Amino acid sequence: PAPTSVSAVFTLPAAPGEPVTVVFESTIGANYQLEFTDDLSAVPGAWRPVGGPFKATKTTSSVQFNEPIPSATGLRLYRVRYISGP
Repeated sequence: PAPTSVSAVFTLPAAPGEPVTVVFESTIGANYQLEFTDDLSAVPGAWRPVGGPFKATKTTSSVQFNEPIPSATGLRLYRVRYISGP
């Protein structure tokens, strides 16, 4: 069965330009997508991908990315979405 939630820990960069790291519980062989939105009140389709989907190879996975925080809101929200797999 598909997981209903994923526990994730974000490590913020120590300096501008350094990557953000996301570490989360995963199922080996499952496919996940890191997504973001700038507005939680927007429709569910407002979540957009950060990079492409990836397959977990361990029970704990990590993703690193560089993503600027938008200056208009100063806020960007992320989630790890389960796509498919065992």
